[in-house]
Amino acid sequence: MKHHVLLAGLAAAFMVAPAFAAEGSGGFIRAEAGNSNLSIDGYDGNDTAYGVRGGYFFNGNVGVEAFYTNFGKDSDSGLTAELDGYGVGIVGKKNMTAAHQGFFVGGRVGVAHVNLDASLAGFGSVSDSSNRVYLGGEIGYDFNENIGLSLDVNHVRPQVFGDTIRVTTATLGFEYRF
Repeated sequence: MKHHVLLAGLAAAFMVAPAFAAEGSGGFIRAEAGNSNLSIDGYDGNDTAYGVRGGYFFNGNVGVEAFYTNFGKDSDSGLTAELDGYGVGIVGKKNMTAAHQGFFVGGRVGVAHVNLDASLAGFGSVSDSSNRVYLGGEIGYDFNENIGLSLDVNHVRPQVFGDTIRVTTATLGFEYRF
């Protein structure tokens, strides 16, 4: 059911997008890679994070996005945990010059569905998931109306197995707009 709600929301946003079309509007896709930090009950772990985002800018400043991110995997004393998630949200962006030109700052907020898969050697594996708000910010440079690079920091705090995990990613993003 959760998957259907997320997909329905994204589909509705794409259907109404042409009605709001303005300068700087259009679709985008972006690839991200960098570092993730996972913290739970005083334990901190770091790994490589990677993901993909796609969406639609209604104008040069506001849009919607859907994403998938692999937050990483960590192992310690026979316990292995892997965290990933997907979601939908709103993105905001302000270029210092024209829409999708030059330096910019931006942010995002939405709902993420985060999954944790954990296994203990000799005992099997378990999974849990959580829907939580995610927040992010970015600074970057748009080389032209189609291509941009950014440094992004995103944060989500899923609650799994009764504990809250603080997940922060710092990534380099490559965005293509069409």
